[in-house]
Amino acid sequence: YDLLSACVSLSRSGGRQIEGVLDDGIDTLNIKQKTSHARDVVTRADKLSQEVIEGGLRKAFRGIAVVGEEMGTVPFTPPRFSNHFEHTLEDMERDDFPMVEPHRIAVWIDPLDATWSFTKGVYEEVSVLIGVSVSGVPALGVIHFPFREGKPVYYGAAGIGVSQSIKDHWREAPQCPSVLGRPAIIATSTVCQDIKCNLPVELLNEYSGVRTGCTPTSTEESDPNSPTAVSQRVTLSASLHGAEYLRMGGAGAKMAAVILGHADAYSYPRHGLSKWDTLAGEAIICAMGGGAFNRYGAPVNYAQLDDTDVGDGIVAYRHESVGDAFRHILDEYREGIDKHV
Repeated sequence: YDLLSACVSLSRSGGRQIEGVLDDGIDTLNIKQKTSHARDVVTRADKLSQEVIEGGLRKAFRGIAVVGEEMGTVPFTPPRFSNHFEHTLEDMERDDFPMVEPHRIAVWIDPLDATWSFTKGVYEEVSVLIGVSVSGVPALGVIHFPFREGKPVYYGAAGIGVSQSIKDHWREAPQCPSVLGRPAIIATSTVCQDIKCNLPVELLNEYSGVRTGCTPTSTEESDPNSPTAVSQRVTLSASLHGAEYLRMGGAGAKMAAVILGHADAYSYPRHGLSKWDTLAGEAIICAMGGGAFNRYGAPVNYAQLDDTDVGDGIVAYRHESVGDAFRHILDEYREGIDKHV
């Protein structure tokens, strides 16, 4: 409870650092290239946000591991930070949270997700991401959007629940695409148009999908060969057949699209992501009853702190039926995907 409360508070502190740099003027960003990739850049805002989040966590929680995208690029000055955090989780109960030994906890920080979008003035895609794993398994997630209306913070705890800010977007129980009778909506990259970045329309169109579908909703429908179950599978495959893509920058923004119901899945089953990109969103999605896996259908392993890459990518989904459909597509086209990734 205290760790999640601190992460919520510190995400806001990081967001204020980002806003402050922008208030100083675009010429103060101090943009620098991190790698040979044209869009892999870092700014003064990334570093200041990292400093306040990492510093606050290290001072307040001794013995936990902290891994951040900009670690080593900013000085660590503990005296600046307080271990008092003002945020109270009014929508969660302290007693619902288990006690966990500090050595099992790792916090992954992306102090400014979508830095490229930030430098180009696409501020609504910018987020602060803080994810917590316990023994390598997603446990807590916080996503803060400092430039969106109301400066929202979305958070969740796997096995416990999610913030009211998320519940407010789900006035009614969310339903899968086949129930709604519409195409699936897949959040993916702004720049990638083919198999290297997402499951493309070509693959979705080839996939007949009779083996995938919604989880039966009653005892009578539990027979996978019943007319109702077959109809559900065919309907869902039809929704994937004509899938629509919601293209945007920032892993946090795409995860949030799934969390808030704007998309049914976030598909990026290839290399190019890091664990600080995915953990926060995955933890929240798991808290909502969804899930995530890599292009081989296996969970992302957050236990290896010295390996920050999500080398086999990720597919995150809100509805198990959508996850099942992606698993079948990935299995069906494994050879082609591995060839192009």
